[in-house]
Amino acid sequence: ITGFATLFGVEAVGGHLANAIGMVTVPLFFLAGSILAAILVERPLQHGRRPHYTATMALVAGCLLLTAVLGQLNVFGMFGGEVEIGRDYLLMALLCGASGLQNSVISSSSGATIRLTHLTGLTTDLGAGIVRLWGARGAKIHERERQATLLRAGTICSFTIGGVVGAWLFREVRYLGFLAPTTIALYAMWVAHRHQFSARTGNG
Repeated sequence: ITGFATLFGVEAVGGHLANAIGMVTVPLFFLAGSILAAILVERPLQHGRRPHYTATMALVAGCLLLTAVLGQLNVFGMFGGEVEIGRDYLLMALLCGASGLQNSVISSSSGATIRLTHLTGLTTDLGAGIVRLWGARGAKIHERERQATLLRAGTICSFTIGGVVGAWLFREVRYLGFLAPTTIALYAMWVAHRHQFSARTGNG
């Protein structure tokens, strides 16, 4: 979102009005994804009903799979080429929508303690958490802060490792690289479905 706001300014100052409008509207797909995930997850939680994690992760996987397929069909042009708002609008919309869905569902399910699509807030929370852990009084509070700190540190490490793996993967297989996060989303969907099935049958 930050980058798109910056690009909007650059394009607007450069006199490229169509590109500027395109750049400023793309983040709306992130917002739409967040709203849809909140409807499927946050709203049921607020009303004491089961959240629809399976459906949400299926939508994430669908966006990513469609990106891979359309990319291979050359709908988005050459991988790694210069961005053209007219041609690449759908690509950016699909990826922003998937990111909004994923970020919202993880944020809701973790009580707003984890956000997977950016590290700024997470790193801030990690720094504050380290200080709280250092000064924690009582075993219960110390254990809670320890788990939260390890979770934040692990998320940052995983994000970094994913960046390295992603850079290599997309360089090698281009648009087919989106099949990797698609597979992860499908796995998360399967886990959510299995957990909800176990909860319904009383085996979980």
